[in-house]
Amino acid sequence: MMNPEQWILRESDKGFLSFEKQIQMEKRFGLSRREAEKFVLEMGLMPERYIRNPWDANAQKKLLHSTLAIVGCGALGSALLEQWLRLGAGVLKVMDPDVFAPSNLNRQMLLRESDLGRPKVEVAARRAAEVNPALYIITVQDVFCDGTADEFLDGVDLVLDALDNIPDRLFLEKACAARGITLIHGAISGWAGQVAVCRPGAGLLSFIYGRAEIHESRAVGNPVFGVAATAGLQVSLACRVLMGEKTGCGPWFLDFSGPEWVDMEIF
Repeated sequence: MMNPEQWILRESDKGFLSFEKQIQMEKRFGLSRREAEKFVLEMGLMPERYIRNPWDANAQKKLLHSTLAIVGCGALGSALLEQWLRLGAGVLKVMDPDVFAPSNLNRQMLLRESDLGRPKVEVAARRAAEVNPALYIITVQDVFCDGTADEFLDGVDLVLDALDNIPDRLFLEKACAARGITLIHGAISGWAGQVAVCRPGAGLLSFIYGRAEIHESRAVGNPVFGVAATAGLQVSLACRVLMGEKTGCGPWFLDFSGPEWVDMEIF
C-alpha cells in the first residue's frame, strides 16, 4: 500500500504539491492539514499555498516548526496574526485580556461589526481556523504579567510585541531576556511607527524609553495604514531571525506623513 511519501513523489510537480492533491492526500491517509504540510516540507517540497513565499522549502519548514507569541491582540496584534497565518508559522500563542469596542473598527483587522463585545482572542482563534488550519493557535484571555509570563512564554522561540503602553513593554522585554528569547518590538502613534529587534539582555527598550518625559500620556489616534506597515516590518524582521539571517537591531522609525524612511540604528 502506498504511503504518504510515495503519494507526494508521485503527485508533486515542479517542486511543489498542489493544494488539490494535498487535500486528496489528507483524506486518503487521514492526515490533518498540519501533518500533511510536514510531510511535504520534510521531502524538500513546497505546499502550493506557500510557493509565492520568497524562500525555499527548508526555510518554510523552519517557520512550520517555530512557536511564536504575540502579546496583545489589538491593532498590531491583529495585523501580526493575519500575516503569520498567510506565511505559515507553526504554533502561535496570542494573549489579550480585552473585548472589541466600536472605536477599534478603524484599524483592527480581525474585527467585524458582529464581533463587537467579543473577546479579541476568541475572534483571533476563529480567524486562524478560517485562514490556515495548519497553524496551531493557543489563545489566552488574560493580562501579560508576573503571574502569566512563565506559562505563556514556555516553549516560545520568538515574541512579538503588540502592547500599547511603555511599562508593559519594559516588563515584556525583561521577561523575554530572562528566558533568552528575542523580542520583536513594534509601536504606533498617530503618523509614526517604530520597530526593533530586542536581543536578550541588550536592554534596547529600556534605552529607548528610559527618559522620564517619554512616559507622559499622549492621546493619539492610529490609522490602519500605520498598523499594517509597522506589523509588516515586525514580521519581516521576525522571519529573518527565525531563518537564521543576520539583521540589525534598530530601532527603525517610520514617518507615515511623508514618503521618507528614517533609519535610527543605534545598537
